Amino acid sequence: MFNNPEVARKVHVLIICVLPSQLAGLVDEINDHITKQTLVYCMVNNASAKKLRRTLKSTNIIIPSYTFNAANAANWNSCTSIHGALEDSHIINRCCPLSQEGRG
Repeated sequence: MFNNPEVARKVHVLIICVLPSQLAGLVDEINDHITKQTLVYCMVNNASAKKLRRTLKSTNIIIPSYTFNAANAANWNSCTSIHGALEDSHIINRCCPLSQEGRG
């Protein structure tokens, strides 16, 4: 669907994955169409959760913060294909921002 306000109005979980330069325009476009119950998962690196909460009038904002631990690099098995990674529950758990396994 190419209608951001319509998408924001219809979903319970909204994943924002745009270039940092596009974030302000997208937020302006959807802010009147999102509900307070919508969970917003923002993948934009320099996004501010505080500013998004204020602009979108929602407290359900998740902005993941990823760090790289060279000691655990072998655990990621970067040679796996996308399909293989999506079928591997260990990789999925390590990538999930709500999982305790993905921390550190």
